[in-house]
Amino acid sequence: MGLKSIKINNLLSFDNFVINDFKDINCIIGKNNSGKSNLLKLIDYFYKKMDGEQAIPPKLNSEYTPTGSISLGFDITRLKKVVTSNRKKSKYQRHIYNTLFTGEFNNGFVFPFAGTNNFTDKQPYIEVTLTIRKDDSIFWSIKNHEILKIISRVYPFFSIDTRKIELYDWRKLWSLISKVKFLNTKSLKKEDVVDFLNDKISAKSGSYKDYIEKIDDITERSDYSYQERVLNYVKVGLGGQNFNIDGMDLEFHSDGTNSHKYLELFLSLIIALTRREFVTPSVYIDEPEIGLHPKRNEELIYRLHEIYFLYKKNEEEKQKNKYATPYPKIILSTHSPNIVKQLVRLFEGEEEHQLLHFSKEKKASTKVTTLNTHFPDKRFANIFSDNEARLFFSNYILFVEGETELEIFGNQKLMGLFPQLRLVDTYKTNKVMLNSINPRSANVAIPYLVIYDADKLLKYDFSNSALTFRNDTIDLYELAKSYKFSIYGSKNYKQGKSIKYLINHDKNKKTPNEDKTDYKIFKYNKFIEKINITTLKTLNTYFFSTTIEGALINKKTIKLFYKWLVNEYLYTTCVGGNGDVNKTIATLYPKLGSHMKIKQVFKGIFKFPPFRGKLTTSSISKARKVRVSYIKDLIAQIKTLQLSEDELITIFRLVFNGKTNLLEGRDNENYQYVSDKISNAVTLIANELNSTYPHKIAKTGGWVTSFINFSFKHLMKITKNNNQTNLQTEFENTFMELSVILKKVSASIE
Repeated sequence: MGLKSIKINNLLSFDNFVINDFKDINCIIGKNNSGKSNLLKLIDYFYKKMDGEQAIPPKLNSEYTPTGSISLGFDITRLKKVVTSNRKKSKYQRHIYNTLFTGEFNNGFVFPFAGTNNFTDKQPYIEVTLTIRKDDSIFWSIKNHEILKIISRVYPFFSIDTRKIELYDWRKLWSLISKVKFLNTKSLKKEDVVDFLNDKISAKSGSYKDYIEKIDDITERSDYSYQERVLNYVKVGLGGQNFNIDGMDLEFHSDGTNSHKYLELFLSLIIALTRREFVTPSVYIDEPEIGLHPKRNEELIYRLHEIYFLYKKNEEEKQKNKYATPYPKIILSTHSPNIVKQLVRLFEGEEEHQLLHFSKEKKASTKVTTLNTHFPDKRFANIFSDNEARLFFSNYILFVEGETELEIFGNQKLMGLFPQLRLVDTYKTNKVMLNSINPRSANVAIPYLVIYDADKLLKYDFSNSALTFRNDTIDLYELAKSYKFSIYGSKNYKQGKSIKYLINHDKNKKTPNEDKTDYKIFKYNKFIEKINITTLKTLNTYFFSTTIEGALINKKTIKLFYKWLVNEYLYTTCVGGNGDVNKTIATLYPKLGSHMKIKQVFKGIFKFPPFRGKLTTSSISKARKVRVSYIKDLIAQIKTLQLSEDELITIFRLVFNGKTNLLEGRDNENYQYVSDKISNAVTLIANELNSTYPHKIAKTGGWVTSFINFSFKHLMKITKNNNQTNLQTEFENTFMELSVILKKVSASIE
């Protein structure tokens, strides 16, 4: 009840703009210049004109249309109940009844009120439209100005621009206090007030009354307005008018503290003072987070939550100090994930909050979307944090599975090559989170992409020698149903045909190779490409051919990968250990080949903690020779295994925690089927690298960043020597799977 809807046509950034419903707390989010502040300007203008004030008219959105308009709709259910009840009504309530309604009260039925056609007995509703012409003249849809006065009085509007709060002068709060209370001030005559005070202050001398009479004779004054009368009586009852914080004047506190306390007090007053009134205000607070620490933002919403539920009636029987009267309509425009997080978590009811997303493309008008922020899965509601809330403010969201993806898409060199990546929020997710927070579920107009490893969709069944589909993330069978009745020749028909082709491979027998790491005949990589063509178009989802490690270690990158491995041993491994390292090198080096193997000498010289002192020229030379000898020995060991290039690619992928084309990894059950030749080579190389390699080969061991950074340096050298290509092209041709993602992200943001 109270403010119900807003419609704006051809004003400022709005063309055909509608908010059909307002909840108790309405949070507006969106980029700068998306129209949030414009909404405040237009509502402010609407109320100023309704109150007969001077105001600069807003510009038309399009000069080709001669007029613009703003319409505010009000649910007057509560007002109807009050003015048509059998209880004794005040003079002003009778005025409301006689002005808004025609006919007489009869068994709960009220005839339609003046100036509207869409009144219903179930939900009385009035819509007021202000039209602005190109020449700045205006006209109202309701000609009776008494109706406009009633709307302004019963449904007042307050706005706070936090940039313009008088932080050390809170007198504007008195305006709020006087506007939300109805008192019959006319029944109290001035003479009665003077006589009462004279009797209490100067009964014998009559000095107070004499003092007032002399001032009255000498001066001329205009009468108090209704609000001024109410305010004076309230202030007398309170015994003071200067606000303070914790007993101290406002000047003693910081700007942030005063801003926070001002907003907190304003919201507390507007809720508490309207619980037993039929006045239902609306308040718009523009960017309450300005000047506040993030924790202060959370405290502000928590305090709002406390005062909101302090008065909320939640049982059928009568509850002390709790009322079923409508709450004020609170509108918060914010860029703060802290505020969004607190609102979503604390105000769970459907009528308690809503999140409105404003968006505006270049040379277009403002659009609004109501987000789905009432999560049925309570597991997600409990873990909804700043990380999730900030996604509502994103330009683009990249949903990923693990830390490695976060590491890659957060790489600074990659962001330098693909600048749009700086505008992307990369978010590690799982099924519970994704079902609740992805833009498709949340109904938010933010572009996004979901990235999965292939094993989230595919699995090789060794018992039946067949490729099978999983439905953990995407159910292709369900997806196919939505295209079942597509018209022949249409895009949807072709899409449905592609999905059907993919499904035909489900449980289809496919012979593995001898090592049980790939398919013998089936062109697996081509199949993954066809899957991605379908899932990118329909579900904004991309599958790596195997895993993220496979996107880094493959046929295109393997030579670069080998160079990086050698480079790491040559330049990243550090001499170290306790004691005099120069002496250690001098002692161990002569034993190389005669008494100690190269690996023993290598591990004796290159170990933790790193040596921070100065190496002699001789020590530097000997340490390098040991590095080179160890690398040669490692290469020789690998050559004795007599592995093909494809086998080596698979082995290094497994060593660095990736998977085969049959989606076997060292940590899953199908790894038992991998041939001894491959598994033994994986064990040998993994053990060697674990004991001597300068980075850990685990997923977050640092090798991913090191490899990408090395690749950039190497590819830059190539482009400098070849004027026919550039770095971005070289990168795209080398890291092809990553490039598909980066291109899609860049195109969507542009």
